[in-house]
Amino acid sequence: MDVTDPRQPRSRRGRPAKPPLSRAVIVDAALELVRQDSLEAVTLRNVAERLDTGPASLYVYVANREDLLERMLEQVLSQVPAVTVDPARWREQLTGLFTAALDALCRYPGLAQVALGSIPAWPSALAITETALALLRAGGIPDQAAAWATDALYLVTVATAVEDGIGRLRKPTAPHHKSLAADYAGPIRDLYAALPANRYPNIASMAVTLTEGDEARRFTFAINAIISGARAAGPAAEARPDRHSGPLSGRRPTGDGEVPGQRSGGGQDPADRCGCRDPMPVPCQDSRVAAELALHARQAALRYSLIRPPRTCLRSATVAAVRPGPVAGADPGGATAQ
Repeated sequence: MDVTDPRQPRSRRGRPAKPPLSRAVIVDAALELVRQDSLEAVTLRNVAERLDTGPASLYVYVANREDLLERMLEQVLSQVPAVTVDPARWREQLTGLFTAALDALCRYPGLAQVALGSIPAWPSALAITETALALLRAGGIPDQAAAWATDALYLVTVATAVEDGIGRLRKPTAPHHKSLAADYAGPIRDLYAALPANRYPNIASMAVTLTEGDEARRFTFAINAIISGARAAGPAAEARPDRHSGPLSGRRPTGDGEVPGQRSGGGQDPADRCGCRDPMPVPCQDSRVAAELALHARQAALRYSLIRPPRTCLRSATVAAVRPGPVAGADPGGATAQ
């Protein structure tokens, strides 16, 4: 062989050789498609075109589009940095953990809807759950309160990312677009301020307060509120569920004729913080905060469901449970439309 020959062999192919396919290559191509276009653009055909192959080739590595979307979510959540639990900084670390998860989801607009419609059972999601439980336990949070708090933290994080994705889809190219809250804060503030004060006195007087703060501040507040509620719950979170119809149950008779919260000799019973003698999962003030946060998260999920129905699963069933009005396809008499 003459190594001094300047001539180079030429391929008979009219194009460069294709890189070998793998599941990682497919997932990376799909994620890039989300960043450049949208989640709706992620189809097996479009991904195959980016990889210069046919859709049938992808089925060797992914079962279908649903499988691909979940693998994309797994890849994105794996970008959340691992946390070494420091009991002295558990609260700061917990806030940072879910802030990092939110940042990762927001880098791929729309992908969070996959998390909202699924149970977090992928390795990366399980790692986040494991870390969150460890941090809550390090902070002295009882197991039941820690379990519920982790679910609420995950739900608020995902719902916030869904809302962020909706905002980007509404104004994807506007140069002045900052965020959903920033774009609509002014008009909503004006609307609130113009409401009749005799009918909406609190909303009208708090028009500025209600629209104050960007997404980052509101998200941090939500995370801290959930953590504070979990801390305040204490052993009461281990109460039997049949003792109350719900965390916001009203005051009720104790059976001995006494007013709940009053001693027979008069005065407030210090052990009765919630207006009844049975322990509640969360003290009244914190339970209301938790309920409002859960409602906010589900409202964000509902706003998305009005655009595109979520997948049928446990979480989407929860969304459907809070959806107002009749179910689509059903008549008032209860008969399903054919």
